[in-house]
Amino acid sequence: MHAPDMMRHCLGEDLKVGCNLTWGPCFDYQKQFFTGKDDKVSQYPYLLRYDIEVSGFGSHRSGHLCLLRLKDQIYPGGESKHHWPTLCLNTLRWAKKQGAVVGPAHSGWGLSVPGNELPNYQVPPYDGI
Repeated sequence: MHAPDMMRHCLGEDLKVGCNLTWGPCFDYQKQFFTGKDDKVSQYPYLLRYDIEVSGFGSHRSGHLCLLRLKDQIYPGGESKHHWPTLCLNTLRWAKKQGAVVGPAHSGWGLSVPGNELPNYQVPPYDGI
């Protein structure tokens, strides 16, 4: 999605902050729009940025993360989605060095464990998403 199209959504829904999340399948195309700052279509107080959802990259297997406010979106060592680390911890360290805000993109729907006691330390199989 291009920034002017996303900005229309932000304005229409009165969202003050919007993120055009680039992820695996569109990374190589959308990386051209990344600037590391608010997009030029932003209209204060409505801000729009290109950021990343770690999905379709090597490290997405350990969770889909949103990497917000990155200064550089190209992980060191390459120019495409194919050179990303296979562990989210390394992705988190890289984002933290840039001062990015990171967190889970969405819940782990489908990651069921038997029982409903809390706390529990059961690790669900990662095949239900």
